[in-house]
Amino acid sequence: MIGVPVGIIGCNWGGTPACAWMEASYLNDPPLSVFNKEYEEAVGAVDEEEMRRLSLEAWEYEDSYLHQVAWRAMMYGMNQQDQERWMAETADAPVLPLGPYHHYRPSGLYEMMLKELAPFSVKGVLWYQGESDAGHGEIYDKTFASLIRCWRDLWQDELPFLYVQLAPFGKWLGIGGEDYPVVRESQERVLKNVPGTGMISIMDLGMYEDIHPKRKKEVGERLALLARGLIYGEDILCESPEFTGGEREGNQIRLHFSHTGLKLHVNGKVINSLCVEQGGILIGVKDFKLDQDLLLNFETLSEEPVEIRFAKEGYCEVNLFNEADLPVKPFAAVVI
Repeated sequence: MIGVPVGIIGCNWGGTPACAWMEASYLNDPPLSVFNKEYEEAVGAVDEEEMRRLSLEAWEYEDSYLHQVAWRAMMYGMNQQDQERWMAETADAPVLPLGPYHHYRPSGLYEMMLKELAPFSVKGVLWYQGESDAGHGEIYDKTFASLIRCWRDLWQDELPFLYVQLAPFGKWLGIGGEDYPVVRESQERVLKNVPGTGMISIMDLGMYEDIHPKRKKEVGERLALLARGLIYGEDILCESPEFTGGEREGNQIRLHFSHTGLKLHVNGKVINSLCVEQGGILIGVKDFKLDQDLLLNFETLSEEPVEIRFAKEGYCEVNLFNEADLPVKPFAAVVI
């Protein structure tokens, strides 16, 4: 497409929070100072020698052959019953305490991994992270925006950031995805407020019983498509449809979207994860029509405002797509 080979530098560590990838000064001020505060509290709760002993014990376990084999099986995918058995069998395993020997510590991976790459010449950044920030999802837009600023300052270059909105997820190893919608909303705010960013949606690719969706090929293809359009300037449909507004037409509601191509389409006979309410009561959609808009038909509508939510659950299976088979992004709206 662009006439030259494209290489990827894999600087990553799974399961890590964004604060681990940021230089310390970017975490000094509220609300991001919460990460340093939590770290200091964790370190202060354990004696220095005990911290070292527990950390070495935990890393010895993490690096053991038996653990690596067991964890590999987990990463390839287990159903809920097998996960519960795995958790029972490993309940007494050493746990790495948050402290100076933990890879999650604020600025740790920035200092030990990322900083070594700059100023290596790169075209941009592909970012797939956010699960470990679900506990502070309401500030993830500020966290991620500061991380982007940090990396751009490090490279002295306004690097493009293309990133992945969190996948749908139900339950895995006792962790739930109920906080993920808040992170997704924060990720959407970054797209709107931080120049030089692009986001793909994978709301059709999640797995209820696995935090790691296995259909990674589509993730890579969508990021590549986004790069072709946003970075290399190809005139292609590369972004997911985004809700832009709606209005009532009698007993109908017309919803408008950007980035549709010629026409939206649905895989199936109903639109998954579409919730419509009036006065706090769910109302059913009689039928719908698709072109570049989505026209919803109802038996009857009162004069009250209509609340619409789409793909706002922790887990769902989006089946509404644009012409490029990119899923419609989550949204919530009130139509007067």
